[in-house]
Amino acid sequence: MVKKHLNLKVLCGLMTAAMVAVPASSATKVCAETTQQKIDDVKSLKMKTSSAVAAQQSQIDKLESLKSDAEGYLTELNSQLKALKQEVQELQTQYDDTEEDMEITKIELNAAELKSQKQSDDMKVRIQYMYENTRSTGILENLFSADSFLEFLNKAEFIRKVDSYDKAKLEEFEETQEEIAEKQDSLTEQQNTIVELQKENQEKQTEVQELYESTSAQVEEYASSISDASSTQAQLIAEVKAQETELNSLLEQKNAEEEAAAEASAVEAAVAESSDLLEAAEESTETDEDTESVEAADDDSDENSDAEEDTEEEDTVAEEEDIYEDDSADDDSYEEDSYVEEDTYEEEEETLVSYSGGYVPCNESGDIENSATYRSIQSACSWSGATLTKSAGVVTGPAGRETYYNLSMNGVVNIMRNMGNNDPYWIRSDGVKMLGYYVMVAANHSIRPRGSVYETSLGMAIVCDTGSFISTYPTATDIAVSW
Repeated sequence: MVKKHLNLKVLCGLMTAAMVAVPASSATKVCAETTQQKIDDVKSLKMKTSSAVAAQQSQIDKLESLKSDAEGYLTELNSQLKALKQEVQELQTQYDDTEEDMEITKIELNAAELKSQKQSDDMKVRIQYMYENTRSTGILENLFSADSFLEFLNKAEFIRKVDSYDKAKLEEFEETQEEIAEKQDSLTEQQNTIVELQKENQEKQTEVQELYESTSAQVEEYASSISDASSTQAQLIAEVKAQETELNSLLEQKNAEEEAAAEASAVEAAVAESSDLLEAAEESTETDEDTESVEAADDDSDENSDAEEDTEEEDTVAEEEDIYEDDSADDDSYEEDSYVEEDTYEEEEETLVSYSGGYVPCNESGDIENSATYRSIQSACSWSGATLTKSAGVVTGPAGRETYYNLSMNGVVNIMRNMGNNDPYWIRSDGVKMLGYYVMVAANHSIRPRGSVYETSLGMAIVCDTGSFISTYPTATDIAVSW
């Protein structure tokens, strides 16, 4: 009976220890809920920040388009200014030519005036001569004073020719003067036209110059706005990275809390089992006490029983004690078995957190790329479509849109190490960054958690990272390379 009571003390001690551990389980659940709320908040904030980054990029693209249009307009205005300046030079040349023609016309007009003056003087001399020689007798008397009819005709013809000559010269003089005057008027009109064109050209130059200056100011304003927007976008991207780091930290904290919760659940299960064992032991104790009372009553009534009955009773008690010892051994064995199962559960849970879906850890340290295991794993990738390259930039792979990036993997590898992944980091011969047997990729962790394994155009890959691209392309894959 002593061993039975000792077993009850052990069970009571286990119950006490387990009951002390139960509040820790409740606290762990509360912490897990709080951490999940923080994760949800950071995810929501990160999504908003990523949306702000995308909106900022859209604004930058719009400003770049406006700036490009304004710069194109500047080029057009500059061409117009050059054309107008060329036109000014041509008009000036025409004006200078007209000035020269005007000078020549003035010289011609002076010559014509001199010539007409001479003609006028000659005419005056002839008229004076005729007047002086025919003053006494008159023209008719001069004609009729001819000695013969032939002389009469000759005198008449002479008078007629002189008169015709004077008239012709007079008409020629008038025509020359009219022609020169018309030429002068034409040149004057040309000059006036050229001056008017020069004035219009100057007005156009002023207008185009004003447009050029205002457009230049607009281009500078666009450039300043683009610079400000780029700076804001850079800050937002930094915030996204900080939020991503915080999110990864919270996820690691959540994993730790889930492990703690699993341990607490195992303790609660042990408490429940121990409680059942305690109740069973108490029931067994009550039964034994009843049996002992009955036996004591029998001893009082049969004081004269022989030694054989005493011997039988002692044998019965010994057998009962042996049974209790066996029960105690069974209880200890049960507790040990439960503890082993609990450790196994925790180990399996940790593996599920660290890796998912077909992951094979790498135990090699040499030429992984030419190892049989690597070839066997990568041969599972049956993709026969487009393959991501540096020149292609973007392709559609077996899991959707694929792009590439080249950044330091130190932080990413450290995160994977903290999760329990100790695979070697190396770079494949085609420049693809590898972790163990798998291509390192960034993806949306809400769709493909860190440690997920899936197919890409460059082979079987493991999710090690994420990025702001998921706000625009939630199902996309970004492959780590050294290109």
